[in-house]
Amino acid sequence: MLLVVPRRPFKFIGAAALILVLTAATTTHIVAGSELHERVAAPVNLVIMLVFALLNWPAGWRDLLRRERRPSATPAYVR
Repeated sequence: MLLVVPRRPFKFIGAAALILVLTAATTTHIVAGSELHERVAAPVNLVIMLVFALLNWPAGWRDLLRRERRPSATPAYVR
C-alpha cells in the first residue's frame, strides 16, 4: 500500500520493507532447493525493489519523519 502513496518518503519506506521480506524469500528459496522458477523470481523481485528504493531515496534521513510544512496565507513580511 505504501508504494502507491504519492509522497516519496512513504514509497521509500514501503520499498525498504519489501526488500526485507524479499531477502528472506530469496534466502528461503535458495536454501530449501525450490524449483528453478521460484529461485529466480524472488531475486528478480528483490532487484526491482532495490531499484525502486534507490529512485525514491529521501534527500536526508530526517525527511522520513519530517512533516510537510504548508506555506502560510500571510506573507512573511508586511509593508
